[in-house]
Amino acid sequence: MKKPLFPVILLLLLLSAAASAQSLFDSAVSGSAEESRKAAQSTEKSADNSASDNNLFTGNENPGSAAEFSGTVKGLITSSVNRADEDFNTENSYTEFRGKISASPSDNLKAFSEIVINRTGTETSETNIDLREAYVDIYSGIADFTIGEKIIVWGRADAVNPTNKITPYKNGIISSDEDDRRAGNLLARVKFNLYPFTLTAVWIPLYKQTELPSFIDSTLADSPSEIDNSSLALKTDFENSTFDFSVSYFNGYNPSPGISEINGGTILLKPYRIQMIGFDFSTAVSDYGLRGETAFQMPFKDHENIYVPSPELSYIAGIDRSFGDLTLILQYYGKYITDFIDEHELTAISPIETVTENYNRIISSQTVEISHSVLFRLSLDLLYETLSLETAGSWNFTTEELLLRPLLVWDAADSLEVSAGAFFYAGKDNTLYGMMEEKGSSVFTGVKLCF
Repeated sequence: MKKPLFPVILLLLLLSAAASAQSLFDSAVSGSAEESRKAAQSTEKSADNSASDNNLFTGNENPGSAAEFSGTVKGLITSSVNRADEDFNTENSYTEFRGKISASPSDNLKAFSEIVINRTGTETSETNIDLREAYVDIYSGIADFTIGEKIIVWGRADAVNPTNKITPYKNGIISSDEDDRRAGNLLARVKFNLYPFTLTAVWIPLYKQTELPSFIDSTLADSPSEIDNSSLALKTDFENSTFDFSVSYFNGYNPSPGISEINGGTILLKPYRIQMIGFDFSTAVSDYGLRGETAFQMPFKDHENIYVPSPELSYIAGIDRSFGDLTLILQYYGKYITDFIDEHELTAISPIETVTENYNRIISSQTVEISHSVLFRLSLDLLYETLSLETAGSWNFTTEELLLRPLLVWDAADSLEVSAGAFFYAGKDNTLYGMMEEKGSSVFTGVKLCF
């Protein structure tokens, strides 16, 4: 009976704190502090890199307005590609409804919720209902509060964010939009806007995992459910007109669990606790954008358990440039395993444990001590920006893994979008993309209606 009351009690505490802070800061904070708060709010999207905030709260132009409802209806037909048999499986379909409600009853209070209902048309058809986000933002002078189910993404690099340890992903969702696969966490956040600095603390009381692709039979065997096993994230942002950076720290459970056991054809997953310290930046030199991230991640305790990976240092740096309607993003991504042990030295464990260990190395990208990759995204807008052509992907020079994702999007009408694209994976047998080559590669076509 205690757990259902926890969010209510926490919300009451935050409301009380907000009211107290408002009365204190109204008399103590000058006009410059208020400008700092607004400036920090206007740059929140770039600091969090959270696509879930798009077109929701773009300022305080209409405080006290009624709730607004919007959403999308999407249908996809997908075909898996089995290059070994030169065969296409065209039996898969996917339909989805997303409904969003946003409200701003006052200048200091905003709320948002999003529900996702999807249905797969495979042999084992099922309908899933997910409350993706449901949160309240409270602005009170120099301090802002957030409570509820919310998506928060840290990091400034494109596609890969080593500093992002807050956001779990739903990899079973079929979409070319990275944001569609992000999931919210039940959390409480406080932000202190001391422009050009922002101090942020996020508390995540309950664990939510990143889900493996739907064609992999897996289950979470053990999940930390006690409040004592919660996660904490801290970040300091600096933002001005020429250079942005942040330093972040995470102490909690990695959203991506490890493999504790392989039981027949089922993979049993188990979460593990980590500490992470990270740094990211973005700036511009002439017409070129520069950005990057680095993060050092280590297990909270000794990683002798088979499902816990070794400490690692990840780093990514990139450049982007627009040439009229053509945009290019090019990035280098590297990873160094600090105490790497070659798989041939794992003779002290049983054959079953060796297989499990190797699978853990594959899903955590720790099969080699040092790896080097290149990531790219090339997009072209045509026909007065009603037709978009894009090719994105990555190539790992060390493990020889390839991902290609071509995409075509046509804005047929103001609220109607037609798309077609593909995901192609390729790699050796002992690599992640090699495992996904047969069942992960697919082509798709879809229609999306916005309202």
